[in-house]
Amino acid sequence: MSLRKIDIYDLFIHKKFKPQDYYKFNSLKGVDFFELLKTDFAPYIDLLPIDDTNKRTMVWSNFPNSARAIHIDNNNKIIAGIIDEGDFGNVKNTYSIQNNLNNPLLTTGNKLGINTSVSNPYFFMLIFPPLTPNKAFACFEKYKNRSVKEFISKNLVKFFKLHIESLQDENFKPVFCIDHHIDNDLMRNYLNNGAYKQISFKRSSLPSDIASKYHIANYATSDFEIELSIKSTKKNRYIPPSAKQRILNMINDNPESFFSVPEFNSLGFELDSTKVTISSEYNNSVKKFDIAKQKIRYSYEIDVNLNIEENSEFKSIYNETVKLLDDLDLNIIKDFTTALI
Repeated sequence: MSLRKIDIYDLFIHKKFKPQDYYKFNSLKGVDFFELLKTDFAPYIDLLPIDDTNKRTMVWSNFPNSARAIHIDNNNKIIAGIIDEGDFGNVKNTYSIQNNLNNPLLTTGNKLGINTSVSNPYFFMLIFPPLTPNKAFACFEKYKNRSVKEFISKNLVKFFKLHIESLQDENFKPVFCIDHHIDNDLMRNYLNNGAYKQISFKRSSLPSDIASKYHIANYATSDFEIELSIKSTKKNRYIPPSAKQRILNMINDNPESFFSVPEFNSLGFELDSTKVTISSEYNNSVKKFDIAKQKIRYSYEIDVNLNIEENSEFKSIYNETVKLLDDLDLNIIKDFTTALI
C-alpha cells in the first residue's frame, strides 16, 4: 500500500457573461457531453501532436491485456483512465541498483538519447453525476508534484470548443470552466480544529535583489526557489498554538500577520509572492493545504495498492477515488455498489 494524492476540480458550463447561470452537461443543444466524451475523447487524445515546445509526451497507457487504459461506467457516468506522461529533449544517464547486504551498488547503464521519452503513468477520472447534471468533477492523481491535470484540462476545453461552442447562437453561448474543488466545512475543521504538523513557506522566480542574497543572481532565477519549514523533529509533537493562530489570522482577517516581520521579508518571503503550505491532522487524518495569495488549495490522500512496477494499480486507485467522492456527500456517485470495479 502507498499514499497517493488526489486533486479534485469542479467542472461547469455557464452562460457567457452570466457565471452563475449554469447549463446542464446532458442537454447542450441536444448533446450529452458525457456521451460525446465517451466516444470521441480518447481518439481525440490519440491524434494530438507531440508537445515539442515543452518536450513532453502524453499517450494512453495500456492495461496488462494491451487494451487502452480507460474505463467507462455508463450508470454513474464516469470516465477514468491512465495517461503516460514523459519528457525528452536531453541525454539521460541510467544506472542499475543492486542491493548487497543493505549497501546499494550503482552500476552505470546505457545513455538515453534526446529523442527518448521517460514516462510515468498518472490516473484521472471525469464524473458527470446523473443526480446533479449542471455540475461535473475531475480527479487527478498527483505524485511527486506531477500529474496530467494541465494536459487533460487544456484538452477538455479545446474539445468543448470544437464540439459545443461551435453550436452557439444568440440564445446559446456556453463557457466551460474548471476550478479547484473546495470543501469549506472540511477546510475549516482541519485549519481551525486540527493540530499543525508542519508550516512551509516557498517562493519561486526570485527577483534580482533576493537572488543576490543567495548568490544566484548570475543564473536564471526561475530555476530556483527558497523554502522555509517549521516542524517538530519529534514524533507526536505539533506546531505551537501561537504559530497556528498566526496562520489563521493570515487566512481570516490579517493576511500580513506572518509577513509583517521585517526579517521575514528580508529573506525573500513577501506576502504576494509566497505560497504557504500547512500540514494539519484532524481525526487521525492528515491533509495539506496550499495558500497562495490567500487562495486555499488542498489535496486528498488515499491509500492504494501498487503494481509490480511500483505504480498505482488501476483498480485500487479507481475504487479508492470512488469511495472518496462518495464520502464527500455531494450526490456525485449515483450507485456506489455498481461504481466499484
